Amino acid sequence: MNRNNAECQTPEGSQENKPETQDDIRITISESRKRKKVLLVNPKSQPTYWSYDYCLPYVQKKAAYAPLGLITLAGMLPKNWDLSLADLSTGPLQQDELENSDAVFLGGMHIQAKSFHEEAKRAQRAGKVVVGGGPYVTSSPEECENIDHLVIGEAEGGIKEWCEAFEQGRAPKVAEMEPFPSLLKTPLPRYDLLKINDYSSMGLQLGRGCPQNCEFCSVTKLNGRVPRLKTTEQFLTEIEALYETGYTGSVFIVDDNFIGNRKEVEKKLPKIAAWQKEHGYPFDFFTQADLRLAKSDAFMAKMVEAGFSGVFLGIETPSKKALQEAGKNQNVNVDLDKAVRKITKAGLECMAGFIVGFDSDNEESLDELGHFISRNPIPQAMVGVLQASPQTDLLKRMEAEGRMLDSFDGEQFGVANFKTVMEASKLREGYAKILKNIYAPKAYFDRCLQLLRMRDNPRHALYKKRLIFGLKALKNSLLRQGLKSSYRTDYWRFLATVALTMPSKFHTAITQAIKLAHYYRFTHEDVMPRLA
Repeated sequence: MNRNNAECQTPEGSQENKPETQDDIRITISESRKRKKVLLVNPKSQPTYWSYDYCLPYVQKKAAYAPLGLITLAGMLPKNWDLSLADLSTGPLQQDELENSDAVFLGGMHIQAKSFHEEAKRAQRAGKVVVGGGPYVTSSPEECENIDHLVIGEAEGGIKEWCEAFEQGRAPKVAEMEPFPSLLKTPLPRYDLLKINDYSSMGLQLGRGCPQNCEFCSVTKLNGRVPRLKTTEQFLTEIEALYETGYTGSVFIVDDNFIGNRKEVEKKLPKIAAWQKEHGYPFDFFTQADLRLAKSDAFMAKMVEAGFSGVFLGIETPSKKALQEAGKNQNVNVDLDKAVRKITKAGLECMAGFIVGFDSDNEESLDELGHFISRNPIPQAMVGVLQASPQTDLLKRMEAEGRMLDSFDGEQFGVANFKTVMEASKLREGYAKILKNIYAPKAYFDRCLQLLRMRDNPRHALYKKRLIFGLKALKNSLLRQGLKSSYRTDYWRFLATVALTMPSKFHTAITQAIKLAHYYRFTHEDVMPRLA
């Protein structure tokens, strides 16, 4: 008997006069069983060059990036589930949040593994069912055998069916999603679960996958070599949804390689530009791509018109031999200096990743890497040590050659987890030398000046548009770096140079100066002790 039909059959049409039937009781119990209270947990990450932990207080933020993966997953979960989010990058998980849940869903990457397992044990002690997923679980399920349920792969590949089984108590211990699913049905991220003001940058995703096949990279194994894209309308709907939260500012387009399918992305850029123009350019986009970007002036111009001001490039090394060894063939025949300067002059700040520890590396090649960074407009140069990480061809090769020393823990700024050809002590010394040199304040500010002189102002200026926010950041920088830091002389020399010769770019100079607060401290307090 249907409850609504029963109500219609009562003389007064009133539920108060209708006796409760056995069918009603069964429906109530069934609904109660299905209504899950699920706590989504983003584990805490260890500090890295990308985390900006030490400069976030300057801009009164708690974390650099919002957990886009978890809030995207939230959009795929059943509508009748009660969802909440605990992002440990913004603060600890409170016990009442844990107690008020039926199940805990943990995501994250390798750099979050320690916190991942700590919170999983804590949830299990509280009697909660723990479900693990995301890049860490997908690439290293053998490390997560203590988790109640593991979801391997991208959620679009079968999460709906998994949720039905979970509701009925028949979800398997390990569930593998269909590989490389279409993104056309990926729902809107649940931005409502976030405390938007906690983050210095938000995230959006247009596509997944990368056509390259670098030996050290797991992207192609996890997300495929054929880039999959959302429709233009789908992406614009996500942009609009983010805008409706009231957020404005920095937005990371998290695609594995933004130009993986350059022709299709190029078709979308004018519509993104039109949206930005219509709304007064509320977002400052940045993304990641390979150096083929420098070959297309038209594409870069469309990116700038759409409000992009920066791009992260996997340059890795100026050593042609090391690039060939790593299968990074797209960089082998490129004039790296020329490419970086061309991209910069087009209006995009080049942030770049570099690696030491290739088999062909020696003291001379490490010195050349340091020189390359110093002579180019790359203030944000992330130099890490090569790691054999799960799901990579490098790991397979190191295992076959009997060179593995330790498993991958997500930490790239320390020592290699395999036996390097270059003597380990020499590699540590060379790596430490690079870091000391490039994040010496004067050297850093010199690269900032190169960038400011070479690149026009971004289409919109955050600190101009958000005056109060900008003034607070300026005040904190002046007090902490200008008065209290050990490098205050270099700091004032840098700001004075910009104020006198490029006054319209002063707001960008302050942004770059604040970032040094993180790079300098992380280098000297976190990385150098590991290399001693």
